[in-house]
Amino acid sequence: MLEEEEFHDARSEEEEWVLARRGITLVLNNQYDEAQKLFTDRKDSIQLAAGHCFIVFMNALMSFEEEMLTEAQTVLRNVERRCAQDIGWLKSMRNKVFGSFKEKS
Repeated sequence: MLEEEEFHDARSEEEEWVLARRGITLVLNNQYDEAQKLFTDRKDSIQLAAGHCFIVFMNALMSFEEEMLTEAQTVLRNVERRCAQDIGWLKSMRNKVFGSFKEKS
């Protein structure tokens, strides 16, 4: 039973990467509205959030508008925060270098 759950989780993750790739392809083919819908349908997916972040960042770089650069920075920070699971940068680096406190107990 546990193996089936692990396989299902791996398959779901792969599908989310495929969706993120499809969203990026849509943007590259000038289908921005379809890509935006794809990225906003699954807000809980970190893979799609990373794909959305990439698209927002590339659009900001191409336009070089202050408003879009600010939005890209905000989206990037949100994705980074989700990946770090609400631990600070300094704390995560300390844990990587010295190990976590729980490991030493």
